[in-house]
Amino acid sequence: MDANENANASAAVGEQKTPAGIGWKLFNVFSRIDTQTVAVVILFLLSLQPLFGIIEKTPAQYDLVAFYYAKTILIRFLGCLGAANWLMDFYCKVYIHKKDAWKQTFLKRPWTGFLAVLLVWSLFAILIAYNKDLAFFGAAYRYEGFLSYLAYAGIFLNAALIRGEKQRNILFAATAAVSSALAALTLIKEAADSSFLMFRNGQVGAFSGTFINSNHYGYYLCVSLIVIAGLYMSSAKLWGKLLCGFCFTLNLVALLYNGSLGPYLAIAVGLALYFVFCLIRKGFRKSSPLLVLIALFVGLSFLLNGQKVIKDIGLISRQTGEVIEVIQSGSSDTPEGRKAIESIGSARGALWEKTLKIIRENPVMGVGTDNVQLYINNGIPHNEYLQIAANLGIPGIALWLAALLSCFAFAVKNLKKLSDGALVAGMAVLVYCVSAFTGISIPVAAYQLFFFLGMLTGWFKKRDETVMNEKLMARLEQKSDVPQDPAPEE
Repeated sequence: MDANENANASAAVGEQKTPAGIGWKLFNVFSRIDTQTVAVVILFLLSLQPLFGIIEKTPAQYDLVAFYYAKTILIRFLGCLGAANWLMDFYCKVYIHKKDAWKQTFLKRPWTGFLAVLLVWSLFAILIAYNKDLAFFGAAYRYEGFLSYLAYAGIFLNAALIRGEKQRNILFAATAAVSSALAALTLIKEAADSSFLMFRNGQVGAFSGTFINSNHYGYYLCVSLIVIAGLYMSSAKLWGKLLCGFCFTLNLVALLYNGSLGPYLAIAVGLALYFVFCLIRKGFRKSSPLLVLIALFVGLSFLLNGQKVIKDIGLISRQTGEVIEVIQSGSSDTPEGRKAIESIGSARGALWEKTLKIIRENPVMGVGTDNVQLYINNGIPHNEYLQIAANLGIPGIALWLAALLSCFAFAVKNLKKLSDGALVAGMAVLVYCVSAFTGISIPVAAYQLFFFLGMLTGWFKKRDETVMNEKLMARLEQKSDVPQDPAPEE
């Protein structure tokens, strides 16, 4: 429990209780822990995770599996710590507020309830999985099994304990600093063509940083860029804006050289929507500084990667038109139609088609957590939404979309009331969700989604807890139904 925020309420309860029973003793211990500070420390350590590979020497024969396993174990460990921290906080809230705590946690903010049901559903999906070990532990290299889902839950719940704007800004700054350091090292390493500092060793893709895979690094970069843009907008001093502008440029250059189109388009959409939301909230004068970053984005895109960007966007437009024409003409079974469908999205079309077939054949429970790769020649759909639908069935993807859409709906409804930090967290979630149309869910990148979704949820929770504390104080004033432990037997 946040020691400062709920001190008065817990003290009022304590004054009218007889300290007896294990329930009171646990409450007395847990309520002394400032869980918000603990949450900040855990999430701060989590934000350092992308730097993990820098401290390692590059071996002659690089082992991708061992490296990703080490990073995944770290993420799962921090997720478990986050879950334990949240459980202490939640126990205290239930002890003080009783049913109100359950209602505010799982009903008042419905996406939390949807995610809880989805976690249970994914546990049942293990039972029907062809490879149950794979469903529970996840496949080597990707490790997207049920254990990672538990880690995501812990990260989300722990991040939801963040109530203050200062704490949010600390975590945003940590994300920006780590991303900028990694971008600088990546650019230096690639320019020097050196095996010193960081893994990769030329085996998977250039400009992939410590993520080894270029696309995974691209997903991380696009989320970091929108966070840096948020820090830029919230900075009141010129030196702060200049520093954020420099970090934005550094990360953008890394993204452009990285060459992943999905993350590039995601940050393009994110910057545009962020500017629109700022206009709605604060008007043009206070929103205009963001135009500087948008100009940087457009200018550097065409200066450093203009031909590729134009070529890729033109290719996508042409391929999309061809697929629409094939569908309308009913010629999908012809060689030309097959080629058009399979080539879309850098040859992702063939994977998407196979995944849709898997979903049609397993609509209820899917094929089991992380088992979809067994049905498409050890491949992954390269679309997180199809990946979830194939692994967990239509109910699984329905729960996931319900969680995201309900959260976005609440955020838009409260757009003018959102704090600057809450808006940035929401934009980070939005950017990730856009990049997910061409990405895969993997712990080294997917943790960001739950990191920032939890931080956005924390803003709503702060308002809920204020209402709960007001109700509690009113109840105490009326001397009604104060929580009591059973009196010890004589």
